[in-house]
Amino acid sequence: MDITLQTRKTVEALTLADLDTFSIWEQDESEIRPLERNTIPRDAVSLSVAADFTTADGTPFVGVVALSTDEEIEFGGAGLLSNGAYIYAAHGEKTPLRYKTSTASELGKPPAGIYPLRFTLRALLEGEAAPRSGIFA
Repeated sequence: MDITLQTRKTVEALTLADLDTFSIWEQDESEIRPLERNTIPRDAVSLSVAADFTTADGTPFVGVVALSTDEEIEFGGAGLLSNGAYIYAAHGEKTPLRYKTSTASELGKPPAGIYPLRFTLRALLEGEAAPRSGIFA
């Protein structure tokens, strides 16, 4: 199925093709929809932005970072795409141990092999020259 600006889905249903076609998605009630933009707006809440991740043991993943930019830039969490599944990988910038353990189990790794989880957004924040990077600890 082609991905268009009319596409609506849950964040858990995102695919690699979705993120390759549109790197910025916006929450719209209970679903997300793609935005026709090349840059992340400075006045948005509940965005899901495509990102490249690297685990502590060096394993690469593609996924999304939950991001809001309405008052300040806030990274709310992250999800990784792995073998067709969406795996919640970060809950806030400092992920509680119970979530780390769950994520590690789903990825078949120990928590120390995943965290700290590094990311680089696939879109620029409006007005910036380089993509934002960060760490979910």
